Amino acid sequence: MKKSRLHLFISRLVRAFPLGVQILLYLIVTIVFLENGVFGGVFCLIIVLGLCFFLRLKVWVLIFFLLISFFQFQQKIEDKISISEFYNKEVTVEGWIINYPRVSDSINIEAKVKIEKIDLNIVDSSIILMLESTIQDEGYRMFDEIICVGIIREEKLFEKNYFASEGLVGKIICDKVEVIPEQSINPKVLSIVYYKDHLVQIVKAKLNQPYSDLFLGMIFGDDSQISTHLNNDIRNSGTAHIIAASGYNINLVVSLAFVFGKKFKRGRLVIFSDLFLMIYLLLVGIDNVPAKRAIIMQIYLTTAWIFGKKANIFYGFAISMAFLFLENIYVYKSLSFLLSFIATFGIIIFYKPLRDILNKIIKDKWLSEAIAITTVSTMATAPVLVIFFGKVNALSVFTNVLISPLIPLIFYFGFVFLILTSLGIHSLFLNFIIYCMLDILIKVIDILGGVGIATQSLEINSYVILLILVLIMFGWFIKIFRSKYYG
Repeated sequence: MKKSRLHLFISRLVRAFPLGVQILLYLIVTIVFLENGVFGGVFCLIIVLGLCFFLRLKVWVLIFFLLISFFQFQQKIEDKISISEFYNKEVTVEGWIINYPRVSDSINIEAKVKIEKIDLNIVDSSIILMLESTIQDEGYRMFDEIICVGIIREEKLFEKNYFASEGLVGKIICDKVEVIPEQSINPKVLSIVYYKDHLVQIVKAKLNQPYSDLFLGMIFGDDSQISTHLNNDIRNSGTAHIIAASGYNINLVVSLAFVFGKKFKRGRLVIFSDLFLMIYLLLVGIDNVPAKRAIIMQIYLTTAWIFGKKANIFYGFAISMAFLFLENIYVYKSLSFLLSFIATFGIIIFYKPLRDILNKIIKDKWLSEAIAITTVSTMATAPVLVIFFGKVNALSVFTNVLISPLIPLIFYFGFVFLILTSLGIHSLFLNFIIYCMLDILIKVIDILGGVGIATQSLEINSYVILLILVLIMFGWFIKIFRSKYYG
């Protein structure tokens, strides 16, 4: 019996990337189960198992991932039940901060705290609450062990998806937070966190606002200090990615590590690069989803390189998704997760073709690469932004093309600036260069972010956007298929 072209295409795709296909099937079953309940999940699982049998995939890999997610789902239910008995009650909580605290409304500090004790009773360490308090005199930092007396609240309806995506089961509102002097965290890890605080103070002393705020956002993904006006301009101009520790930042960090470690042998160079990435993750925060996604992919790519294997970006993409889902099955509700993966998806498909076209026009490899990666990521994330905000930015691609050459320059010059100033070496010339680049960036964002036609509201059915994404995915699969069997 002659097989159809579609059947041949799918079977060859499965044979080429079996683990990647299994991971994607696992993600589909997990999301359907969480969104449609047991009936929808079981129905989807039966279809997927039949598909695995038909395509001769090893079912045990899929079952293994699903079992881990099932136990995680059960754990989250148990955490919710165990904490619910304390809702609207004043309790004494002990735990440790797992992210860099954020200042909101100029008077409140918010942080995620992993609970160890409630009223001196030891609780499951997987319980994470959002801690909110007024600004303290001494403040507190990531990895600080704290004691606070406050009232635990259940998340509000509008917070539900956000809390789920962050692994939170509630909020504790504290009048005062006391930091425990004795720390159980590794001193070397703490020194990196404290060093980041030192760098932040240096930047604020050397650069005035809003330059210092934008600089910190571009280097560390810290947007908590950015003014409302500048923040609105950034979002209206479609350049919000520049103040997030995205995959582009991770690529720049890896390039920097390879420059510093170019005298190392291949194995040591990879270890040095991975160490660089771990340090950078501590600087931007261990809860940063885009940074974790990019780091997982980079570790996979560099590990394949050290063993002389040809790394497959599709596997790296699928593996990073699996790791984040196994950490928190509700991560798909996170906007930063969706933007990060859709942008990466767009880069995988369209980056090289657009770069090759620009190379013929611009004749400058570095500039064409910067413009290409910015353009495809902006266009790929536009459908997600429409679904979440009902808006599309008509000038976002143009704006990002204008600022794309400045982003890596500010990032690299910024690292040199931080290293030199932390060593006590001051350069007015370097300060002036960074100031000029930031000033140009702010002016472009301010002008184009304030243009009336920059942001147009659209009412598009989400299924239309999903159809577009499916077509993009199908085009990507065709690209993989052609390069594997005809390229």
